[in-house]
Amino acid sequence: MFDILPAGHLARRHMTLAEYLDRHKLSQNEFGRRIGAAGGTVSRWTTGRRRPTLELMMKIERATGGWVTAKEFFWRPALEHELAEIPEHVGRDHA
Repeated sequence: MFDILPAGHLARRHMTLAEYLDRHKLSQNEFGRRIGAAGGTVSRWTTGRRRPTLELMMKIERATGGWVTAKEFFWRPALEHELAEIPEHVGRDHA
């Protein structure tokens, strides 16, 4: 989803769950109550230690009005940098 800015630029409308909770002044416990999850579970999602189930991802997207989507749980900014550091030969058989 994108919003069109007056200058004609497209702006990213999605955010991480942690950003959403911060922007809306919601605790992990409160948000968890809204979607039927424990606050500790929400904490693990916001830190990337766990991913919600598909069913909970859909609840999160509905509860946030589409601001947090399932894709936010599969992408991390550090991932591109981490992947670049893996040598090309890792995982390949060499004779």
